[in-house]
Amino acid sequence: MVNMDYKKLLITKEKSLIEAMKQLSETAKKILFVVDEDDRLIGTLTDGDIRRYILKTGRLDVNVEDICNKNPMFAKIGFDRQKIINIAKEKDIKYVPVVDENRRILEILVIEDVQTKVKTIHFQKLDIPVVIMAGGFGKRLDPFTRVLPKPLIPIGDKTI
Repeated sequence: MVNMDYKKLLITKEKSLIEAMKQLSETAKKILFVVDEDDRLIGTLTDGDIRRYILKTGRLDVNVEDICNKNPMFAKIGFDRQKIINIAKEKDIKYVPVVDENRRILEILVIEDVQTKVKTIHFQKLDIPVVIMAGGFGKRLDPFTRVLPKPLIPIGDKTI
């Protein structure tokens, strides 16, 4: 979770849908936070919100306040960091605004993507005999199967 310069992700409620699309393209973050003139959080606007609106209505002449999600997730000052991380990851939310008692945005938290963490898997060699059943005609391994049955085809120094 990282604090970031959030001003570029704010858009005022009276901005047009076209202006929002341009801002989304410039930030490349896929989300904008819709605010009033005092930076109080009104809602969020994602590229998905815009796409669904255009497909539903076919209109582009609308203000962002009219199509934004007016019930966004946010954290208040003094929030429990781990609780916010858990909720955000559970709901697949990448950005969480931190607001004061008047819903003014103070910062935006970036929730790291869980899938980007690399796990190391250790393999243990097991001494267990294995039988591989190889049925069929062996056409994909032709011409090898003209000479040897599939289980006897060598891989490296051993047979399959």
